[in-house]
Amino acid sequence: GTFIGQHAHEYPHGHLVAAGAVRLFLDGHEAGDYKVGEMIVIQAGKKHVLLALEDNTIGACIHKLHGDDWEPAVLEEAVFGIH
Repeated sequence: GTFIGQHAHEYPHGHLVAAGAVRLFLDGHEAGDYKVGEMIVIQAGKKHVLLALEDNTIGACIHKLHGDDWEPAVLEEAVFGIH
């Protein structure tokens, strides 16, 4: 039942479900459930939230960390359901 709070990035990135399972919400809508070993690709600018569906769920966000144009920018952060 743990949430990763809603936010968006200016670049696409991946989220690897390393243990357990998660439910993805994109722009306020359910976008599917993912289990251990699955990679979720989140497009640039999409507001996203992850909800742990099992105890001991572990996820790893994978972001580009090199190149001249890289900045760790978050476009928007909000509490789930509040904009």
